[in-house]
Amino acid sequence: MGSSLNLPIMKRHSVFSTAFATASLLLLSSCQDGGKKDGNVPENSPQVPAASVYPAIGTDAVQNAVLEKLDVGAVASFRDCTVPVGDASSPAYEADVVVNLVLADDVFAEQPAPAFLNDDRKAINVLANRAMTPESVYMLQVGAPEDLITEEQRKNCPLPENLATLCDELKQLAESPVYVAAGKKGDTVSLVAHVSGVYDEVSKKWNVTDVTLPEEKLAALRGLVPVTERKEGVRELTPEVQEELRTTLQGKVAAFSAAAEEYIRGREARARETWVAEQARREEQSLAAAAAAAELEAQRAAARKTCEEALTAGNVFNGEWRRGNRFGELSIQVDGAKLMDDAVQFYGKLYDTKLPVAKMDIEGRCSLSKSDQGYPIDITIYDGRYDPDQPTAEVFDSATGDGSLILHLTPEGKISGIMTCTSWKDTPEKNFTISFSRGSKEENPKNGKSSRNSRRR
Repeated sequence: MGSSLNLPIMKRHSVFSTAFATASLLLLSSCQDGGKKDGNVPENSPQVPAASVYPAIGTDAVQNAVLEKLDVGAVASFRDCTVPVGDASSPAYEADVVVNLVLADDVFAEQPAPAFLNDDRKAINVLANRAMTPESVYMLQVGAPEDLITEEQRKNCPLPENLATLCDELKQLAESPVYVAAGKKGDTVSLVAHVSGVYDEVSKKWNVTDVTLPEEKLAALRGLVPVTERKEGVRELTPEVQEELRTTLQGKVAAFSAAAEEYIRGREARARETWVAEQARREEQSLAAAAAAAELEAQRAAARKTCEEALTAGNVFNGEWRRGNRFGELSIQVDGAKLMDDAVQFYGKLYDTKLPVAKMDIEGRCSLSKSDQGYPIDITIYDGRYDPDQPTAEVFDSATGDGSLILHLTPEGKISGIMTCTSWKDTPEKNFTISFSRGSKEENPKNGKSSRNSRRR
């Protein structure tokens, strides 16, 4: 006798109690009739009605109703039904009917991947994830700071070609479907159907009103693959095949693990080299910044020294002015100076060298930031006395009072530039080109009491 699938089989109902009840009722009715004949029963005594007895539901009726709804495809065929006897005293029928089927061929269940390889699949995923670890993880492991890590380095790295090929082979082997034997030809498969029926008093027949089948189990049965319909290349999972799969997979896992470990060590080494190189670069950058800062401070110290020495109170600068083919002498006298954070502010006098008693008040600022020409000096001309016969009077006597000097101080102590008025911006040919050299303090002229002209603003 063939083996059967692990599907439940319901027990048959006992009909002993029903038969006993019917016999008792018949016996009681006979006794009551006999009493009347003997005259022992009073005329007004209550009468007990006889119980109805219904015939057993036919196996054919149930079987035909089940077959109308039964669909198992070509995997199995119907053999018979085990139909319980219902309650003979009730016109309603409710029972679980065992439906027996016979497998038409050897059948197999297709599995997407063998469950016994679950641990191996997990091992593959762990190794692949390690190999795809973001570059940032290795950088942090070797002590690199967060500010060195880019957003790109925080992303998972794709596997290199050799590891990607090995990983694909592993997944294909671990996830390839297999056939698992599910039954032999001739095996009995039992299903339980719930059947409902009602007795028709007119036709004196049972009518089956409902049949409920276990659709989930039927679907599983229909999903089985007959031996003649198995896919080419999908193997049956026998103990030998299982062992072969496990051995092959473990060998490939070991090969992948060795290649992955070598790759991971290489990534760790590169991260370490990157951080060492970055440390060297940062140290070099720090030293360069320190040297630049020292150089800048030295330049600032030199600038302060040059500008302070040049613009110390009592210093005089003598020189000449030129405009076209005309020229003359001009002097600057420093009366006071103050060192600021980035400049030297000063005040003093500007005058025609040959007429030292006629002087114009000036205020100036010398920047400590050196340009290609030297340290910029801006001087504003205010009130004072001047020689009206000199061309410089055009600046000193400007109606708008906008005379100024735009100069540069060289590290050697020489000053040069232009004397102009703001209103001359469209007529630069009117500017005076001037240059000064530092004179001795003994050359400072004393303020005279007389003048040839003066200007007030």
